[in-house]
Amino acid sequence: MDDFTISRLDSLLRQAQLLLSESDQTSPSPQFQERYQAICELTLTNQFPQAFWHEPILSQLTWLFREIPPNEKLYGSNIEQIKSQQQKVGLVNDFFFLILNRTARPEEVVTKLTELISPDSTLLQRLIASGRLQDIRESNEKPSEKISSFLEYLENDLGINLAKLESVVGCLEALKSKEGIGRANALLVRPGQNTALVIPLELQLQRGDGKTSCTVPSSEVFQKAIERAQKALQNGGFISPSQDVVYCLDLTDSQYTGSSLGLAAVTCMFGAACKIIFDPFTAFTGDVRLEQGEWKIKGVEGIPQKLTAAQRCGCRRVFIPKENLEEVKICDWEGLEIIEVGNIVEFLFQLNTSLQPLSENSIQARKVNGLLAHCQVSGWAIDEPRIIQNGIQFHIAPLNKPELAVTIYNTGTHVPKEHEDAAYRTLLVELAGFDQTGVSIRSVNRTYNINDTTLREKIRLGLKQLQPREEVNEQYFKYF
Repeated sequence: MDDFTISRLDSLLRQAQLLLSESDQTSPSPQFQERYQAICELTLTNQFPQAFWHEPILSQLTWLFREIPPNEKLYGSNIEQIKSQQQKVGLVNDFFFLILNRTARPEEVVTKLTELISPDSTLLQRLIASGRLQDIRESNEKPSEKISSFLEYLENDLGINLAKLESVVGCLEALKSKEGIGRANALLVRPGQNTALVIPLELQLQRGDGKTSCTVPSSEVFQKAIERAQKALQNGGFISPSQDVVYCLDLTDSQYTGSSLGLAAVTCMFGAACKIIFDPFTAFTGDVRLEQGEWKIKGVEGIPQKLTAAQRCGCRRVFIPKENLEEVKICDWEGLEIIEVGNIVEFLFQLNTSLQPLSENSIQARKVNGLLAHCQVSGWAIDEPRIIQNGIQFHIAPLNKPELAVTIYNTGTHVPKEHEDAAYRTLLVELAGFDQTGVSIRSVNRTYNINDTTLREKIRLGLKQLQPREEVNEQYFKYF
């Protein structure tokens, strides 16, 4: 199938789920029948492609044809082929997710690998001894690149060539098509009805004045959820107040609860700001609200329905609010890792991301980075920071000193200003130093002619790493 057909089929399956939930399955609505017929024509009237590796579509097709079975005499062989393909793809993606999941033990990775091939008995010991799995997980590569690196390690160091398996190659290509900076799977539910959907949220940060906008008409509830997520990350110094947020949601049906979009929006914004790509095996649901001066992740509706939808679309992990934990316990969600979180910082830690604010030239960002550096050099422990209203708060806890709470606001001001302990006074004076205007600027103009093109490129890359506000290109040179 080409990309257009895949996209159309994905949209039809989502619409079919919505319409089926609205009607009696014994007498589906004409609108559902129309979508169902279109799905059957795309997947059953011709031979279903054996080289189709998109698990969310395969899983939804298997579910749909189980709920509303097509004519067995006409389509029986294709239906069985879809089921078989879905099982094969699920096995490979289980293995991929274990490679990416930092909490998965090497024993689990090897156990799942043995379902694909038959390795020798020393594989586990060699994998643990090498430390390569942990190194790959901690790298800054995108998910598909981490998987590729692990597959290369298996082939080059352990003599296991998984690239010869068509299913592995195909699933890796399908995974790449779902990756993107500023992209995350949101879980939405329609109140009062037994239906939820996995909806891809895509988002970009652009220079501007802090506005949010959707590329298509959307509900005001969605817009407010995005704005609260934006404000929470601004308060923590993770995104700039001067950045506009432009987002797109495949579904803008206002009947779906939009407040639960907040946690996915935080994921997208943080990823867009830090150029991080999160794996497509994970979905998010949770409302982001300011409560008692702290940005928290609040409970949402329809958790059981959302977890069912996540499983149906091939998700292996879901982040939910701690307030919804009791709803999870009523069922056995086999094969689904459920992580509960209570506030923004805890959530970002659970994502295994670096919580360094943006290296922009704001006083707040410089003070936060200065505080973290000072504590690291001094060997002081810092509790997880709290994103509060208009700032971020740190609790410093050295072994031989009383705890110190330092708050750095969006404006760049910080409290406290004074402390009776000499070591703490040194830190506070250092933070106050960021308020100074700094060294006066002198006009210095010098010209250097560098004929070595390799050296010129190294200089250019070095300057670019300083993250200038603008790069200007002219015919014979570049300047920042």
